Amino acid sequence: MLYFINRFFSKTKQQKLAENVFKLIVSQSRKKIFYTKLSVPDTIDGRFELIVLHTYLVVRCLKNTKYKKNFGRDIMTKLFDDFDLSLRELGVGDMGMGRKIKVMADSFYGRCKAYEEGLKLGDKELEAAITRNIYGGKIEREVASILVDYVKSEAKYIENLSFEEINYGKFNFREIKI
Repeated sequence: MLYFINRFFSKTKQQKLAENVFKLIVSQSRKKIFYTKLSVPDTIDGRFELIVLHTYLVVRCLKNTKYKKNFGRDIMTKLFDDFDLSLRELGVGDMGMGRKIKVMADSFYGRCKAYEEGLKLGDKELEAAITRNIYGGKIEREVASILVDYVKSEAKYIENLSFEEINYGKFNFREIKI
């Protein structure tokens, strides 16, 4: 009986692995360089934007097989669980939680689409997406171009990782070149 209870309430191995990858994402998103040298607003919104960006960079590479898609979904589940927890810490009650999470989910998927189009279409489109989403439309072009170069570099770097490296969290985001 205890086996079934533990099995029901315990996390699967994949969920634990996804949690570890999400910790890497959050750790990178909280690096001071984004907020000091790259002028990302050190606010709830600014942190949200960087977590979304880094989650996108990882999850976009997890599409080829059902197993990879499921792992990407596990990472996004952790992302939205983290959003839920953060909103609760800010005092949002159960009645308003569903609406808030839906808005965040819509924002996440919209940003993923904009970043993907930017990577496909070129620097100008990626810069526009970054400027609009991360900076609210207001940032010096030199600063935005540093973040554009970083996103392109990290996207290529993560694309070239093996699934095992991503799955087991055996990678680190690289430092931003300023």
